[in-house]
Amino acid sequence: MKIKENIIESLKLVIYYTCLCIFLCVCSSVLYMIYTLCQNLVAGQNLSFDFNLFMEGFFLFTPVVFIFGAMFMTFFFIRHPYHYVMPIICYCVLYVISWLFIIPSVSKINTSSYETYIEAKTKDMPSSGYFRRNEDKILYYSSVSESDNSVTGLCIDSSLVKNNVYTFSSLKMSHKKTAFTDSLIQNSIDMPPVIAITAQKLLELSLVLRKCASQAFGGRRSFSYWLCFATMGLALLGVIGLRNVSRWRLVNMLFVAVTTLAIIVGNTLGYVNPIMVGIEKSFNDVFSKVCIFKSLCSVGNPFIMFCNIFVFIVLAALFFIFEKNSRTLEDL
Repeated sequence: MKIKENIIESLKLVIYYTCLCIFLCVCSSVLYMIYTLCQNLVAGQNLSFDFNLFMEGFFLFTPVVFIFGAMFMTFFFIRHPYHYVMPIICYCVLYVISWLFIIPSVSKINTSSYETYIEAKTKDMPSSGYFRRNEDKILYYSSVSESDNSVTGLCIDSSLVKNNVYTFSSLKMSHKKTAFTDSLIQNSIDMPPVIAITAQKLLELSLVLRKCASQAFGGRRSFSYWLCFATMGLALLGVIGLRNVSRWRLVNMLFVAVTTLAIIVGNTLGYVNPIMVGIEKSFNDVFSKVCIFKSLCSVGNPFIMFCNIFVFIVLAALFFIFEKNSRTLEDL
């Protein structure tokens, strides 16, 4: 056994995983802070670093980053192909530690103080001195009064043929109907539909994590609930079995990424989608009548747990099959 090579490659994996996770956690926190600040920004104001919003983003997205850790480490194995045993063991240990300690510990941190802080910074009134489009109207606010939520200015109504320009005074402003305070800012940085849906799903995953982690470390029963949920990590751990699907590295990375997303989306929908929850309830009702699974139903979701274990077994079998084939091809 090449002990020196095993140790070197394992250290490379640890350094790569640690640096990448720190980098992604910081980047996601900064992006969350900037986007939240922009939601409450009005034209004419300047952005500045906000530590509270940064920490809110850190606690929100750090667990998500570590969940994708198996995919990142598999990418490392695809980029640096070898067949040493110790790096694989290191891969498993790192990811198991993430699911048992890092992910639940960060997810269960009470962020209500940060959420209250964000609500306190939220504004409902736009700034004066700018033209803004509102459906068929173009509005210009000459003065804005935050004390009584009233505005004074000019309106150009393109839907009218005559008398389409008029002024208004002390008009009461309704509360904002979108996430952005200022339509000018929204038109500039509003996310495309694909990115918006992705961000929404990541937020749903984060909320599910927070809900499940809040019940962890409160005793044997509550920690068992987390272990049932953490079977998603077991399924994700098996994605390494797809690192040698093809001779083309890009194809391997595509298979790993798609499988990872499918596992995460499937587990998330299992906790938030009404249709999935209804199907699971039917299966769990059957499981609850079996003595072996009766206690399991009270601490988790057996249907999702068995699905995750099944996926892990399939991926583990593929791991040994593809590893054997890749070594055969190398010998040829």
